[in-house]
Amino acid sequence: MIRRPPRSTPLYSSAASDVYKRQTLSIAPIENQTFESDLETFVMQALSSRLRSNSAVRLRGGSERSDLLLRVRLAQLTRLNLDEPEALAVAQQLTLVGSAILEDQRTNKQLWEVSNLRVEISTSSNDSSSSADLSGQRLSRGIQELTENFAEKIYSQIFYTF
Repeated sequence: MIRRPPRSTPLYSSAASDVYKRQTLSIAPIENQTFESDLETFVMQALSSRLRSNSAVRLRGGSERSDLLLRVRLAQLTRLNLDEPEALAVAQQLTLVGSAILEDQRTNKQLWEVSNLRVEISTSSNDSSSSADLSGQRLSRGIQELTENFAEKIYSQIFYTF
């Protein structure tokens, strides 16, 4: 949960507001239980990118102590091939299932948990070509889109649910 200044605070530049902006968040190493190697790296990059773009929280890395700790687990990646005989193409439905937990390290309390975080996308054989280069590795567009959507769901949970 990202703390925001009370509604009685007149301006975002007030001292009370500055206290809220000092919240820090770190991401624990992502637990990857899928058989897709480095999937956790791509989710971490997508999630870190989103968090760095938000001024309400500062992302901390490594062993630095932070106010909030995000734990993410990737439980299952499913690829379902769907034949499209008329188009002479193969479509794939990709599903990533995982969980996320946000903990307040100051109080040692769990703020929220999403235990069945599910993201699905469909791709065609035209979409399965390699695209963006992340950490020197090529990702299929489908996997890239899947990890981006998964990270977006977690980000939304942090900033829009609370």
